[in-house]
Amino acid sequence: MVALVLMVLASTMIYITFASVTRAWRRATKLAEDLHHGDFIMDQLVLGLRSAYFPDAGKGVKGYGFWLEDGGSGAGAADSISWVKQGSALTASNSPVVAGPHRIQFAVMEDETGRNAPAVRYWRPYGQTENFDPSSLEFQFLSSRVRGFDCRIATNMTSGEWIWSDVWENDDTNRLPQAVELTLFLDPLEPDGEPIQVRRYVEIPVWRLSR
Repeated sequence: MVALVLMVLASTMIYITFASVTRAWRRATKLAEDLHHGDFIMDQLVLGLRSAYFPDAGKGVKGYGFWLEDGGSGAGAADSISWVKQGSALTASNSPVVAGPHRIQFAVMEDETGRNAPAVRYWRPYGQTENFDPSSLEFQFLSSRVRGFDCRIATNMTSGEWIWSDVWENDDTNRLPQAVELTLFLDPLEPDGEPIQVRRYVEIPVWRLSR
């Protein structure tokens, strides 16, 4: 009888251990998959911002600045940013639009399932008809794992630290910030858990051309 009890206890412990290991493995797998999606989107954002374009024509150039629409903060943030860049980051490399400088808009918005997801649209900032309206262009969704996006900008430093702001409007929209803070929020591992954050700081190389 004692031997039977010990066998039952041993089997129970083995099951509990196996179940715990399985849960941990599933959590680790989901974390890796989510971070892969988040890192890919973030890498594309960073590459696109480092490829920002501004005409070398001095002050007074319009239509090539950085745009920021603040959509809150924290995990529910749904900011929208737009800038002119070169290269294929965040775009379809075979699109004729990306052969030269093009404006891109990156935003988090509701997809066809009603959940927030990152999306982009892009167009040429020149050579358009008078009635061209970029808001008529459809967004292309990029990932089902990213749920929020927060962006802050900086134009100066104090004691070696950037001074961040989420306000960028009026005349600022005709120039580029010196640095940008990007934060993506991914699904939490548990239903009631904290969202996973992926954050990067990016300096824009051509910001001086917009001054």
